[in-house]
Amino acid sequence: SLLGGILAAPGFVSGRKRVDLLLRHVRALAIVGPRDAERSALDEALVLADELGDASLRAQVRVALGWHLTRVARAREALAVIEEAIDLAVAGGDLKQEASAAGNAGSALWDLGRYDEARARIERQMAIARETGDAAVEASAAGNLGLVEYSLGRYAEARACHEKHLAHARRSGDRRSVATASGNLGIVFTSLGRFDEARAHLESQLASSREIGDRRGEAIALGNFGNVLFALGRWADARDAIERGVRLSREIGDRVGESSALVNLGPLAGQLGDPERAADALEASLSISREIGARYQEGYGVHGLGELAEAAGDTQRAAGQFERALALRREIGHRDGVAESLVALGRLRAAAGEPAAARAHLDEAASLAKELGLASVGALAAAHLALLPGGDAGAAVATFTSNEARIMARERMETRWLLAGATGDPTHAAEARRLLDVLVANAPAECREALVANVPLHRDIARSGGPHAADVRTTLPAPN
Repeated sequence: SLLGGILAAPGFVSGRKRVDLLLRHVRALAIVGPRDAERSALDEALVLADELGDASLRAQVRVALGWHLTRVARAREALAVIEEAIDLAVAGGDLKQEASAAGNAGSALWDLGRYDEARARIERQMAIARETGDAAVEASAAGNLGLVEYSLGRYAEARACHEKHLAHARRSGDRRSVATASGNLGIVFTSLGRFDEARAHLESQLASSREIGDRRGEAIALGNFGNVLFALGRWADARDAIERGVRLSREIGDRVGESSALVNLGPLAGQLGDPERAADALEASLSISREIGARYQEGYGVHGLGELAEAAGDTQRAAGQFERALALRREIGHRDGVAESLVALGRLRAAAGEPAAARAHLDEAASLAKELGLASVGALAAAHLALLPGGDAGAAVATFTSNEARIMARERMETRWLLAGATGDPTHAAEARRLLDVLVANAPAECREALVANVPLHRDIARSGGPHAADVRTTLPAPN
């Protein structure tokens, strides 16, 4: 408000000082909004900087404009503006602005799923930071690089990058960066099945974002926190967090955040027995992600629609969606997504009586899961393989038991159900039923009946009769 008042006073400040104040105003508006005022300030700064003709200042304004465009889901436009900034910074010998522009270019390229190009830009940012001794920029670059490493399934490298970013942010007292780095670490730990650590980091992200009034950060944190609650089987709490993230993203006009939150809400709604709401969320997410070029999110949306089609019994449509998701994920290098889609296709091929095709998909998924440390995907792949002719049920049980603590709640239940069919051991079915009861108890009250009635897996497990059934094998997957 103070900056806005100063800038509104006629003739109070002009020239370069006015550009500097406009950019400060932009940084404040980026946190509290509104976006229209932020863009208006950037447009004025751009005109003034070009009139002044200072290459460094022109680069600085374009860096800020590029970052704004990235945050409002216009990554392609952002990239063009940032490339101009890089050219101006290099021409003027301004390493500071070149580093900022390179980092922003990396972020835009990451949004577009162009991970190798993103890495090259971020590594340039890091090299400049080391050359100039700028520890803050080096830490920020590490955080950016961590996002690329995560998207490529390189979780150990991603964790190291985000821990470096977090350590510097804490030392310097940069609370916004503390929140960002904590959230990114939480996402990594969620993928690794280290749910207690993930939850601690994500709670920290949410609290820090709220304390500093960063509404965009809060919306992102709500989505991240909802994801770990979903993984833990706390579906009522997960839905509440994700829905709040959707609403807040819409309020502030964050279309990237909205798409991300919707693609998380879709699978959760599907598991809660509401396929119509799931489809609406996934279609809305896909509409945004395709418009803005967010291919990582697009892959999740397409895969999610495949799961809905499979649950509805439309296996042909499901296979088509899974194939499209797999192709997209292979193209952008999203390896854990590749593993997820391979398991889905293996499951469909097995059900269609195509064991050779099923085994090829599941073997690749199991190999990727082992390499990347994906406990949930690895357990499911092994269990499905055990159900194929000549499958090794003992190996599947060993894979499950050695990783059980890191397997997501719903996947733990499904794996137990599959193992019951592979081994003929009714204790696995009894445990699957117990786990289903836990999920039902932690679902929204109004969804508990539909959760069982409308989701084929849940319905089959419920019909088994639970731990005291006379014959739990009547509805189990057929053993070898």
